[in-house]
Order: sequence, then structure tokens, then C-alpha cells
Amino acid sequence: MSYCRTTLIEYRSEQDADDLIFTYKLNAATDFPDAEILLCTRTSTTTAVMTSLYPSKEKADQAMATRKPILKDAKAKIKSMETHEGDAFSLRWASGNGRFEKPGKRISESAYEKADAQNR
Repeated sequence: MSYCRTTLIEYRSEQDADDLIFTYKLNAATDFPDAEILLCTRTSTTTAVMTSLYPSKEKADQAMATRKPILKDAKAKIKSMETHEGDAFSLRWASGNGRFEKPGKRISESAYEKADAQNR
């Protein structure tokens, strides 16, 4: 099962946010090669939400080892940081042409519980 780590970051200034997000854009794919998804959402001039999706918790933990020295170097530019993580699953995904696939028939809660039990 995929594993997701989402980090909410508040930077000390807009310039700090600009600098660290620019560095992330340049290096994230190299720094975190096992990530299936690396997403940065700039939520204001001084805040961002970083989301990483890994094929497993083990791969996410390996990435955390890479992340620690990077954050140590960036610490002076970060006012606060909060990380949430856990198992992840896809609800809806764009197909290869960039369009979302048509939603299926809506299912009842009992049908969902049955399907969920079969997938465990």
C-alpha cells in the first residue's frame, strides 16, 4: 500500500519561502528518487503544503533520512512545520490523457464495507 507524508510549512518570510521552494523544485526529484508523487502547494506568500507519496512506509522512512540534513540546513528559514503521514489510496486518478476517468456507479455503505473487507 502507498504511504503519504504531508508537511505544512510556515516560512519566516516570503523571501525564505521563495528560496526554499525554488531549491525544492530543483532538487526534490533527485533527493527523493523513490517518491511516486512530489507535490508542493504554495498556500500563501509564507506557507506551503508539501506532499510526498511513496510505494511503502519503508521507502518513506528512507526518504526521511535524506530529508533530515536538508531540513537542518533550512531550519533558519522555517518558522514552523507540522507533518502528517499514513497509508494512502487513490480515490480518483487522471488517465494518461490527463482527464479524469468517468466516475463509476455510486455504491452503498454496505457494498463499500464488503469491498473493503475483501481488499484487506
